[in-house]
Amino acid sequence: MIAELSALTQSLRTLRIGGEELRQVQDEKLRRVVSHAYEQVPFYRKRFEAAGLHPSQIRGLQDLDRIPITTKADLRAAGERARVRESLPLERCRRAYTSGSSGEPFAVLLDRRDLARRNAQHFRSMLSIGVGPRERLVHVGPIQWPPKRWTHRLGIWPREYVSPAWPPTRQLEELRRFAPDVLWTAPTRLRALWEAAGRDFRNLGQPRAVILGAECLDPAMTREMREQWGVEVFDFYGSVEFGRIARECTAHEGLHVDADLLHLELLPTTVTEGDQSLESTVVTQLEVSAMPLLRYDLGDLASWRTDEPCTCGSHFPRIQPPRGRNHRVVLLPSGRTLSSSIFSFLLRDFTILRRYRVVQETIGLFRILVDPLPGAGAPPLAEIGGRVLEALGEDVEVVCEEAALTEDAATKFVDFETRLEAARGASA
Repeated sequence: MIAELSALTQSLRTLRIGGEELRQVQDEKLRRVVSHAYEQVPFYRKRFEAAGLHPSQIRGLQDLDRIPITTKADLRAAGERARVRESLPLERCRRAYTSGSSGEPFAVLLDRRDLARRNAQHFRSMLSIGVGPRERLVHVGPIQWPPKRWTHRLGIWPREYVSPAWPPTRQLEELRRFAPDVLWTAPTRLRALWEAAGRDFRNLGQPRAVILGAECLDPAMTREMREQWGVEVFDFYGSVEFGRIARECTAHEGLHVDADLLHLELLPTTVTEGDQSLESTVVTQLEVSAMPLLRYDLGDLASWRTDEPCTCGSHFPRIQPPRGRNHRVVLLPSGRTLSSSIFSFLLRDFTILRRYRVVQETIGLFRILVDPLPGAGAPPLAEIGGRVLEALGEDVEVVCEEAALTEDAATKFVDFETRLEAARGASA
């Protein structure tokens, strides 16, 4: 408890800094983390030595690109013991597992200090969007519920869980029983609930705010929540490896990166969305941890938001909402690459669809599986397929089929799947 309160106090002090002051904080933290990784973690010591690099050569962010990029495959191959500081017994670590949506689940090891920092970061995020300590949060997901903590016992940000594995009718009953102030879930889970509730937010326990994460937002549903029902919607971006990375503020002018706790690089790719180029996310921790991550290729696609300073008053850099994963890019016969999020824009007007999944079978064959709402009738398969074919604009075949799509409650719902080895290599 003391460690969390100390971490929260410190993080709140840095929330409003920017410019040269923020850069000094980042440089100082980076030097400390690099020295720690080199001295305490066998994986990074070997990696630095192989590159002919010494921590003294990393004086600040301007030297960061001298450090080799690390991938999940690199860390997995090194083994669990080699990627954690040598003095820490593994039995004292908590393991958090990635979803495995891009391959085999991967264990991230956290010690007590890491957990305290992540909790403090969570509290800061809540305060920054105006969620009071006495407001009730209800999560739809995950399938395994974490134990309640001292804050919950004291009635601070009381939290309840609804299992996404339950039938929608039971989920709605539990939501109405809990009467959440804030509902927290993934977009596909919210859409399923929204449809089961007859698209009436009053049947979801009447939350005043919704926090969405883990997947790309559904723009049409988000707009209706805000405009028709007066529900405030916030997009949070995070990962198992880092916890919170960026969060939408009350001004809704992009997602602020928690730049005092981590450094985000966006590196060029060939992936586009409309006229905009998307970049690949590479993240570096700026806090000493049990399992440090330096220039870790997270594999998401995003872009900076570079307009005027945010009206919320924060000087932390902003990104646009992430647009999916680098390993899920669409490869076309001409060599063009597109973000798979293009399909969410193409299919958003077909409101009778409960879910869809696009499978790229070969370089020239796309199979679209559509799951209509109960009682909605036959989906317009030819129209859906034609819209996708026209948007792709190349000599490919698009096959559209009706199918029952189920969700594994323990993982993210996958709306695009590629069976091309070349596409999987795009994130390497």
